[in-house]
Amino acid sequence: MKEFIAEPGGRYTYADDIINLQDMVLAVGSLLDGCSNFIISGCQCQGAVITPGYVWLGSKIRRFEGCADASYPYYIYEKNSNESVTYANEVNKRGRACYLASGGRSVPDTADPVTGALPQFIEVTTDYAPRLADKFFGRYALMTDSPFTRQTVRKDLLLTGTLTVEKGIESKHSLLVSPTGSKKILRGYFPEASVARLEAGTNAAPVAAVVFDLLKGSVIIESKGVVAATFTERLCTLSDLRSDTVRAGSLFFTGNQLKNISERSDKGTVRINYDGYNEGTAYFRNFEVYDGKRCTLPLLQVCGADKRVAVHAVLAVDSAHGITLSDADHVLTDAAFGGTIRWCDQSGAEAAIVGYTADKHPHFSITNAAGGILLVPKNFVDVQGDLQVNGISIAKTYATQQALTDGLNKKVDAVEGKGLSTKDFTQELYDKLNAIASGNFAGEDTPQSEGYVTTTQVAAELRKKADRLLGGLNEGEQQTAAGNLGVHSKKDADNRFGRLAELFQDYIAYLVGQGKSSSDAQQILRDKLAAAGSKDLADNYVRRDKKLSDLALSDDDARKLACKNLGAAYAADYQPKLPDTGWLQMSNSGSGTDTSKLFVRQIGSIVCIQGRINTARRDGSNEGGIIAVIPNKVEPPKYGLRTTMAHWNDDHKYNRGSSFTIDAGSRYVRIYERGMYNTEINIHFSYMT
Repeated sequence: MKEFIAEPGGRYTYADDIINLQDMVLAVGSLLDGCSNFIISGCQCQGAVITPGYVWLGSKIRRFEGCADASYPYYIYEKNSNESVTYANEVNKRGRACYLASGGRSVPDTADPVTGALPQFIEVTTDYAPRLADKFFGRYALMTDSPFTRQTVRKDLLLTGTLTVEKGIESKHSLLVSPTGSKKILRGYFPEASVARLEAGTNAAPVAAVVFDLLKGSVIIESKGVVAATFTERLCTLSDLRSDTVRAGSLFFTGNQLKNISERSDKGTVRINYDGYNEGTAYFRNFEVYDGKRCTLPLLQVCGADKRVAVHAVLAVDSAHGITLSDADHVLTDAAFGGTIRWCDQSGAEAAIVGYTADKHPHFSITNAAGGILLVPKNFVDVQGDLQVNGISIAKTYATQQALTDGLNKKVDAVEGKGLSTKDFTQELYDKLNAIASGNFAGEDTPQSEGYVTTTQVAAELRKKADRLLGGLNEGEQQTAAGNLGVHSKKDADNRFGRLAELFQDYIAYLVGQGKSSSDAQQILRDKLAAAGSKDLADNYVRRDKKLSDLALSDDDARKLACKNLGAAYAADYQPKLPDTGWLQMSNSGSGTDTSKLFVRQIGSIVCIQGRINTARRDGSNEGGIIAVIPNKVEPPKYGLRTTMAHWNDDHKYNRGSSFTIDAGSRYVRIYERGMYNTEINIHFSYMT
């Protein structure tokens, strides 16, 4: 490190001295590398006043001049620029970079001219601003009096002494306790957002664990990875419970007994499957009893979904008590009654039913779909009431012994060879029937006789005359028949009327027959129909499909008059609309140019380029480098163009300028500059294609 010394008597300043001073500043700045933006010194908030000071901003130490009328939040942001100096041969070039700081109520949203990125900033509020203590010292050490509510240590922290905490210990991962020299551990952590887990065991695997589900409010105890017990607000679930006696609510388990020992009344109850899944009613439940030897079907099965109790064993009932079927929905005086005993096969199909099977009447029925019904009494079957067969009383179907005897006493015995004692068919009808004789139609050898004829005979005679009804008549007979019927014969119709398919042609033929020429006959027909001929249409009308193209117009005056009558413009009197590209941004050449403020527009054959560019943003050198490209939508100039921009000064040696050119047929705008480096300047071109 070289230190600058200036003794009395005058001393030259060398470039080394400046470089050494800059190295010292950069060395100090390197200490702050990796730190975020903060205030090094000064910049104190005193109401609306912020005092001057130094800041670490954008990886540079900068001077902030302060603010007299700040409103919060206030932003101190970087403001960088380049300054030009005169080099040898009177050429101005970039000589220094100025890293400054400014402030305001907002941060500029445009890219910095030096860094090319949005400016970095420091936010200052009435109660906080990032400073050296927390952004630099707080990065490398724990502070005894931090301005923040908490500090972050990004690496492992080992305390060899005892840690005493007055408030509490918080961990975002886990808490681990491990005795020195032992592989045993006790660890607590959150495997999920709402689940806490406390494990005891070794580093390899936990032996026991307690899991707290904060969402469900449950506690689970695990042993070697297997759930041993689960505790909820109302329920305790054990994977394996072995005890001589267990008390749960009103129920008491002892030996092989289950009993209700809490309800002090004759109505103490043990309810099985009163609720279902999760103590709710979403799903039904069944209850089954087996024989202790893993039988296939349960001896007793209560099906909740079917409301059915199935017994797959012999059902023995004490005859002293009997079996009672109770209908909870009806009383004895109702029009219907319910309740049956059913026999079903292995598929569930009903074989026999005994009981009240219909809900429309209170009749007791016995049904056997598999066979008959046998009544085998020792003595008799006594039916008290009306005995019916298929719903009809046998009293209406069968005669009693007395009624049969009385009926037989009133009968007339039949005598062989004798008929009825009365004659309903009168002699008059008998004589009339005998008088009917058969007849026939006259034939070649048979005369016609009166009497009845059969349908076959009538049909045969009609077939003989059928062809005489439709044909077989000579011309005279046809004329006679037409006159009798009041119709025209075909010959009369052809002579009197025109045929529909050749109606007009028949009329023309008729006129020609009267001595008219064909053209005169056609004209007479058109006059009668008030119709125009094809020549009339061609001479006096335009065709729709020609779209006025067949309109006969002799000269321009006639065409103009037609346009005037149509309310249309005459094309020759008007200029076509000029094409207009609108304002377009000039295109860039590579990544070095910036045409965001330079635009071009073409209207007809006139092109105008105008806007603002930076002389340092170019693709190439200062002698012919490209600053912009004309878009393809705009035509290039036919001949070469050139324009010059300059800064003028009384001292001619400071007169500096830049020339911009576009070669004939080229789209490139090139720069030739003399000392105006990194300067924004307005330029424009206008040309005809």
